[in-house]
Amino acid sequence: MLIKQWMTLEVVSVMPDTSLLKCKSLLRDMNISHLPVVDKQGHVVGLLSSDDIKEFSPQHTTGLEVLELLDILAETPAKQIMTVAPHTIHIDETVENAAMLMEEKRVGCLPVVDSNDKLVGIVTEWDIFKTFISITGSRTESVQMAFVLENKPGTLRAILDRLKEAKARVVTVLSNIRDDGRRGVTLRFRAEERAVEDELVKEFCGQGTVQYWGRGHEIHIVGDNNI
Repeated sequence: MLIKQWMTLEVVSVMPDTSLLKCKSLLRDMNISHLPVVDKQGHVVGLLSSDDIKEFSPQHTTGLEVLELLDILAETPAKQIMTVAPHTIHIDETVENAAMLMEEKRVGCLPVVDSNDKLVGIVTEWDIFKTFISITGSRTESVQMAFVLENKPGTLRAILDRLKEAKARVVTVLSNIRDDGRRGVTLRFRAEERAVEDELVKEFCGQGTVQYWGRGHEIHIVGDNNI
């Protein structure tokens, strides 16, 4: 899935000389936690977070000290405390690569740039979460089943063929290779009639390859990791 389909397009950014007081107001008013810092050409030169400003500010202040702090924030530019040359990602990259980079670098967001290295968006942890929910089909009314299959041709095909035979529609299919070499498959399907779904669940559970199945918020454990 491409980043351009899931990133936040209306990204709020600031210039290096923007005061921390202005940055703090933007973060609060826009309900965001990161501000890309760009130069006059729109190139990303830094990244400023709400945590950066909190760390810069004293934790406990009196009434007089609050006024002094506001003066300090008003006089201090973003460039003084921003992360310089932050990690960015190209707009034609995938969400998967963005998630791996964010995990590897332990960052909560990535400014997205175009072929001219200009800021065109931002991808955050929340964007990754939204993508995950979408690709799992969690918001679709359906039956979820988790299988553990031998990693050889035809094992998944047999399940898909049975669903097709029962005229059940496949909503999503997710697959991974487990540490033991077998294949974990989680899929969602739906049928026109509830009775057809129930019969398929009963049939699949009887084959000894199902870890769990669910409908809505109800999850039923069938087997364990050793099935």
